[in-house]
Amino acid sequence: MLGHPHVLLVTTFGEPAARLGRLVRDLGFRVTRLGLGEDALLALKSGAFDVLLLDSDLPDMTGGELMARKAREPGVAPIPTILAWEDDGEVELCSALSSANAVARLRLPIDSHALAGALRVAVTCPEDCRARPGTSAGSRHPEASPPSPSRR
Repeated sequence: MLGHPHVLLVTTFGEPAARLGRLVRDLGFRVTRLGLGEDALLALKSGAFDVLLLDSDLPDMTGGELMARKAREPGVAPIPTILAWEDDGEVELCSALSSANAVARLRLPIDSHALAGALRVAVTCPEDCRARPGTSAGSRHPEASPPSPSRR
């Protein structure tokens, strides 16, 4: 990886997404922000990204659908994925997705320290955390786990 790691931020547009993009940039990463899963799949084919930071609920598909499709999509290399969710009803979904190549799961609004830890894990993760679903990949990084309810 040359220079600053490049994060593909896939989340709905608006001020919260813009703030998250600025936070990632302030942490020293390059950021490309997209709002649709289909656009993200096309961008991932370029191989230009080191980390995928993904909202669990996109306008055209869920984060889970995007993760599943990127795993099957020809020409998309596996990259570490950080999954973000907002609704408490999505906790089960996020837990299920941790075995689908998510190196971290973060609750929105994202705490800057939790994001920094998750990005650190993502850019330093060994090859096995980049594996396709069904292999030994998954989130095993306690420092990148979502905060407990008492810390909110």
